[in-house]
Amino acid sequence: VAQRRVGPVDTRPELVSAPRAGQLQAADSLENLPVGVVVHGPDTAVLSANPKASGMLRLHAEQLRGKLAADRCWRFCRSDGSPLPVHEHPVSQVLASGQPLHDMVIGVGHAQDGPALWLLCNAELVRGEQGQIEQVVVALVDITGMQQTQQAQQRLQKRQELVLRGIDEAPWDWDLQSGEVYLAPSWWHMLGYEID
Repeated sequence: VAQRRVGPVDTRPELVSAPRAGQLQAADSLENLPVGVVVHGPDTAVLSANPKASGMLRLHAEQLRGKLAADRCWRFCRSDGSPLPVHEHPVSQVLASGQPLHDMVIGVGHAQDGPALWLLCNAELVRGEQGQIEQVVVALVDITGMQQTQQAQQRLQKRQELVLRGIDEAPWDWDLQSGEVYLAPSWWHMLGYEID
């Protein structure tokens, strides 16, 4: 077995404190990120959360610490407003699959009242030297404005479709930029075609 001789360890204070200073800078950056970050253990327990995540999840960091995915404090819902079961929580999915999770949209709030906040979730695994899962890091981005705009657009589109079905005219639309042409079902009926 080859052995390598290591020279004396330099114990100057500025060198000893350099890694610690880097860790403090990283922790400070995490605290000031414009996205929420929640770190879970392999049992789904919350190990830490930055202030942005605490605000999004409506719980203080102290309240979050130790909470499991199955805890009743979570009020998550799917994009359709239905409750999000525990096995579909981002941390649960990542632990079950052993794979990262990307671009999952969840609502935070009471499903029956409509979620007050929409989040885009991404989750990554942190593995130990033997490949065991040590942590799951979940990043949260507030997309409430985008989600509300999309929902409003969908409602307007449904209304427009109802109006077009309810009139006896045969409206059509030609988008000159894309070349796309829309012909209302009544237009086709006027020509003798049956359209569902």
